[in-house]
Amino acid sequence: MKVVRRVATDSDIETILLKRAIRVACTELIEVQHVSNARLPSLFAVIAETILKHYKEGNCDATVLGQQAAMKALGHIGRRPH
Repeated sequence: MKVVRRVATDSDIETILLKRAIRVACTELIEVQHVSNARLPSLFAVIAETILKHYKEGNCDATVLGQQAAMKALGHIGRRPH
């Protein structure tokens, strides 16, 4: 059996970072802000746009990206953070 290893590319690392940011945003919205699971799909575009905008501006911290996206999504539905 041959084991194949490859070095993670920049795009792999970028994908992992963006997925973590989305996970942080969804967790923040569900567990902390008590947004219903049914409401998340309608907020996904806002979450994704916010994460990409801040990522392109140079922010590479998944936790911060996710929290910023969660706050923007809350504003989109007319709620304030707890």
